[in-house]
Amino acid sequence: MATSSYSPVSETLDGFISRPAVSIALHYNEMFDVHLRLLFSALSLGCAAAWAASNPVAKISAAPGTLVRWSAPGTTRCTMKGRSWAAVKDTCYYPVDLQQNPAILPIARSASGHSTFARIVVEAFDYGIEEITLPDIPQANPSAKDLQRDARDRALLGKIWNRKEGPAKFTLPLGTPARPLPKGKSFGVKRVFNGKPAAQPHTGCD
Repeated sequence: MATSSYSPVSETLDGFISRPAVSIALHYNEMFDVHLRLLFSALSLGCAAAWAASNPVAKISAAPGTLVRWSAPGTTRCTMKGRSWAAVKDTCYYPVDLQQNPAILPIARSASGHSTFARIVVEAFDYGIEEITLPDIPQANPSAKDLQRDARDRALLGKIWNRKEGPAKFTLPLGTPARPLPKGKSFGVKRVFNGKPAAQPHTGCD
């Protein structure tokens, strides 16, 4: 998990840049753990103070498909892209869509009636291309019936993203889905099946 810290009191800022399939954290007054691959880019205290004086909004870089984690004591609500949800144990989690184009995404967290703002700078990242040759199976040559079922399934799944946010139905830390947990691969790659590019990048972690 990549980390960035921001203190509204001292107006200091440390910057970190993430790499694929990692989580990123915004936090102040304490340090976070760093998972997987991380490229550290730190600003000196003097330069950070001068920068913050002119622009007090913290920024952190993230690749598409990553997760930004921002924690501070007393945090109760999180906001991103016009949506708001409850924090989990003083922590906000902001997902960056795998198909998100390079952009600056404003985010906020609320505590004791006061909101603090930051920005996620989404940078382009190349997850690579994977060529796959499939035999004559439904996945390679779906029938009209297969396509109709796929359309129905997509319509049902689409309703999930329009549901109103509710209380978290999980507790942290999350357990591993398998023991031992194999090393993930292929997340975010653009797959080409029998010479035909897939409609979207691979969202799983094989």
